[in-house]
Parts: sequence; structure tokens; C-alpha cells
Amino acid sequence: MANFAVGDVVKKDKGRTGTVRAIFTTMAGELCYAVEHEGAVDFVEEAKLSDSQRRTCRLDLNAFVGEWASDC
Repeated sequence: MANFAVGDVVKKDKGRTGTVRAIFTTMAGELCYAVEHEGAVDFVEEAKLSDSQRRTCRLDLNAFVGEWASDC
């Protein structure tokens, strides 16, 4: 199971932050994340990511469209 979700702000092992845009499974079964930073996308292994101090709001898909989750 993925530790991060699409829309999460993460910190890469080199200290830069970015936003998760997609999650993939490699041929070896490892998770790989497409992380965007200033318009550029990097593909990063899950082990090289950590939580960022910055919080984001995730859309609660069980709620009505346009309403934000209460954990924002």
C-alpha cells in the first residue's frame, strides 16, 4: 500500500519538496511516485521520499464534489 497519495506534498531525499501527481508500480513490485516541482516531474522511489511539513487539502471523494475534507 502506498504511503503517500496523489496531491500530497513530499520531501525528496535531496531536500526539495514537490507534489505527488501519480503513483506507479515498477516491474519489481516497488512503488514509484511522479513528483512535480515547479513544472518539472521526477520519478522517485518511495524509499527516497518523506512527509513534508507543508500540509495539503485532499478532496474527500465520499463527500459532495467541491467540498473539502475536514482534515485541512
